[in-house]
Amino acid sequence: MKKILFCSFLLAAVSLKAQIEKGNWMVGSTIALSKFEFTKSNTTIDVTMNPNAQLFLSDRIALGAGL
Repeated sequence: MKKILFCSFLLAAVSLKAQIEKGNWMVGSTIALSKFEFTKSNTTIDVTMNPNAQLFLSDRIALGAGL
């Protein structure tokens, strides 16, 4: 089992390449469950989503903002 897991991680590491060159955009978001409260009369769920975007100014250096 360990050999299969190691081989799959190695294959993923070799096949995945990030596009971190100048001029590329990186867009993403963070989603968090900040509060979950359950009572007999009421259930409260607070979910937070923070989108963000970055522009690569040079290779491996990004500048961006989040909301």
